Amino acid sequence: MPRYIIIDNDAGVDDAWAIFLLLKAEPRNQVLALTCVNGNTSLENVCRNNLRLLAQLNERQIPVYKGAVSALVPPEKESLSNFTSDIEFFHGRNGFGDVELPKIDSLPQLQEENAINAMYRLVKQHPGEVSLVCCGPLTNIALAIRMYSDFTENVKDVFIMGGNYTAMGNKTRCAEFNFHGDPEAAYIVLQEMEGKTTLVPWETCVSAGVPQAWRENLGKNSGPCVSFLNIIEGPIMDRQRRLGYKYLSADQLLAAIFHDPNIIEETMCTHASVELTGSCTRGQIVIDHLNMNKHNTKIVKSINLQRYQDLITSLVESDRRGATGQP
Repeated sequence: MPRYIIIDNDAGVDDAWAIFLLLKAEPRNQVLALTCVNGNTSLENVCRNNLRLLAQLNERQIPVYKGAVSALVPPEKESLSNFTSDIEFFHGRNGFGDVELPKIDSLPQLQEENAINAMYRLVKQHPGEVSLVCCGPLTNIALAIRMYSDFTENVKDVFIMGGNYTAMGNKTRCAEFNFHGDPEAAYIVLQEMEGKTTLVPWETCVSAGVPQAWRENLGKNSGPCVSFLNIIEGPIMDRQRRLGYKYLSADQLLAAIFHDPNIIEETMCTHASVELTGSCTRGQIVIDHLNMNKHNTKIVKSINLQRYQDLITSLVESDRRGATGQP
């Protein structure tokens, strides 16, 4: 049976890796749609990046839908950030590293239907069979939940890169980027998708970091898809090196875990919510350590790093073989 997927994303470079993996890894998944949400960059850039990526991957038949332009409750005024531009615009202002991209003669067309309506239509067509793989803020998912009373029951499961379980932040001291981008949406999704949610939090992504040399070797003599990823990820890798980080790609890890659950080594089932009002903790996950509430979320705590690396390596090698016509 095919695995039906909707990839909800905000089109950073790690989103591009996730889409590449879910489209090209064997056995093939059936990606029904890419739905776009504001996050790493503006919604217009997210849509443009999705269309460009599909053209580059020669997957033009997959529809792209435009979703939420902002968070459910956007801040009244942008606060001054203490972050350097290296951190504030980690994936570049356009989400794809702000590099000059290869010329493409024509791009696929953006669909006229809104992403929230499209998601509902697709899960109704395949009740209980569609997985949501969520790489950005959860605004689109929360809107679908609030607009359609039977949306949740028709979704098979939800895999989310976002949040944290030890208060390790990367957008603020205590909050992860995607959940901080729309805390109300994250709150709604965790509450309403009870028992269907697998969360890959920031701490797990950090623990999956590998030496930069591994990624550099991975990109050598690459096929056309990985060559494109090399171009847009180059500035991000430069930032990681400059900041003393290992190589990590959060949404890439999410996609790998979805595709091969055997990558997971340790999980924690718990009741998780999201702090909405704290002056320092808005967007932080709140774990019910007292175990007083029904468990609603499975949190991935650790992975088999070698199995994860082997999956990515095999994907890159397949792209290379495809470019040379090798079996």
